[in-house]
Amino acid sequence: MTRPDATPAAVEAVIEAKRRGRFVHAEDVWSTTVVFDIDAPHLSVQELFAARDAVVAFVHHVDEVFSTYKPHSLVSQLREGHLTEDDIEAMGVAGNRGAAELTQVIRLCRKALIATRGAFDPWGVEGGFDPSGLVKGWASGVALDILRSHGVRRAFVNSGGDVATMSDGEAWSTGITDPDDTSRIVKTLDLRTFAIATSGTYERGDHVVDPRPSAGLADALPLDPSAVTPGVAVDRRTQRVGSTIKAQGARSATVVGPDPALADAYATALCVDGLQSIEWFRELGDEWSLYIVPVEGRDEHGRRTAYRFGTAFN
Repeated sequence: MTRPDATPAAVEAVIEAKRRGRFVHAEDVWSTTVVFDIDAPHLSVQELFAARDAVVAFVHHVDEVFSTYKPHSLVSQLREGHLTEDDIEAMGVAGNRGAAELTQVIRLCRKALIATRGAFDPWGVEGGFDPSGLVKGWASGVALDILRSHGVRRAFVNSGGDVATMSDGEAWSTGITDPDDTSRIVKTLDLRTFAIATSGTYERGDHVVDPRPSAGLADALPLDPSAVTPGVAVDRRTQRVGSTIKAQGARSATVVGPDPALADAYATALCVDGLQSIEWFRELGDEWSLYIVPVEGRDEHGRRTAYRFGTAFN
């Protein structure tokens, strides 16, 4: 079947893009726009269309599996108690692709929960388990893997501010904006294969929830991370009321690191924890960097004071 946009004009546009060495596609999904910037002059027009179609199909598949607004999604089924995490894991083992992906995301969420000492907690929000603070980053990383499997060696994926890049040559350049003046770039990063995630109130309003007021942190987290079992999430879902309190830790937080999913989660946690997060962030390792603008504090020019940590911001 021919895609609606595989018209002579569209093909000509791709051919022209190839002459410039770049092919950019924007897809509206997840209540945002996902941009794929593919630098693959060695691929044919047909190969570029195949790569583009594969990642577009994937991001819509992600919406069907992870949406908290679609009642048939696996995440919604989990939130409503129609499925347990054990059910989903068994479905994945049996060959259900979406269930296997959700199981992977749940494990990443648990890893981020422990690393951030509860500042990132998809089980602690109103309505039950909501991995939205990690899924966009995770999906960006998988999209790069899909493009790589189609022969692309250099690409840039921007999922509404969560960026994942790969390059076997020239670095990608991206800017971090001033949360009070989005026309002003406060830092430019040149990266090859890395993830950059930004969370904050300046673009989407108070959308980050502080998950911690709904239960004492000491009761929520076992002292031994290995003691976190697949059943814990379901217990947390049924034993406590989800938080609706908006995070007040940071106006803006940007994380740079090797894993797009965890970068997304850590940026979310920074908005919850603010400057206190530097304590647990240091324990992540040398591959991780942060740029955080607290809610309070301004310099002599009236601009918010920013704090930097890690090699990316040296």
